[in-house]
Amino acid sequence: MELKNRIKKILNENGVNPKTIVDLGCKQMRYSDLFPNSRILGFDIVQTMKLYKKLQQNDNLSFFFKNFNFNQNVPKSDLVIASLFLHFIKKEAREKLFEEIKKSKYFLVVHLDKRIQIPKEFSLIAKDEFHTEKETHDELPEHSHHLFIELYKTL
Repeated sequence: MELKNRIKKILNENGVNPKTIVDLGCKQMRYSDLFPNSRILGFDIVQTMKLYKKLQQNDNLSFFFKNFNFNQNVPKSDLVIASLFLHFIKKEAREKLFEEIKKSKYFLVVHLDKRIQIPKEFSLIAKDEFHTEKETHDELPEHSHHLFIELYKTL
């Protein structure tokens, strides 16, 4: 929940009120409640029952299966979200993906790895970072994450 609140704060403070959103690696459309009046296109390689139910309840949400290691086409939108996603795709595919994202107005990145370089064609307008509460997932021992949130405007 803290992540969502921080994202909403960054967007509000910078006057970003997107009508159309592309959510890369959308999981269960985890940010859709932040944008109740926006059209959201979610892309991921996994569809869950939770996502299926959410899609059935909201006409503004659309989901597409896509592996961005093989196909980097991204529809133009007001905002592209890449949350905990970029480190999963190969560097060459990520570079092609950035070319596609440049068609959109804003680019919001949430990531764990500061080594991922965002191209200079994107202008950083806001950033935040924090440590999550301790959690367990994917058969890993209890741990927390150091998350970086960055909002870019395309040039």
